[in-house]
Amino acid sequence: MKLHRGMLLMFLGLVLSVRGVGAMEIVNTCRYFGGDFNLGDSICLSTPQGNRLASCAMELNNPSWMVSKKPCPTPTAKKPRKSSRALEYMKDYIRRNVK
Repeated sequence: MKLHRGMLLMFLGLVLSVRGVGAMEIVNTCRYFGGDFNLGDSICLSTPQGNRLASCAMELNNPSWMVSKKPCPTPTAKKPRKSSRALEYMKDYIRRNVK
């Protein structure tokens, strides 16, 4: 009887923990040169066909830019790219350890 009670408590704990994970909010954004854009946002992208209006939308369960044939007057400003933490770590490591 004690074995069944222990298994029941483990099962309930597992169910409650999974239920808590499912309650997290998932934020889907489209990325463009280091910036995050929400679903429904529109920007101008530079394409081989020139500047085109693009909107952030879901495609096959992934956020993606939907580029239209409609031209834009100017492209959205590109933000300078930031270096990654790994690159910063390596630079710091080399500066401290390589002579």
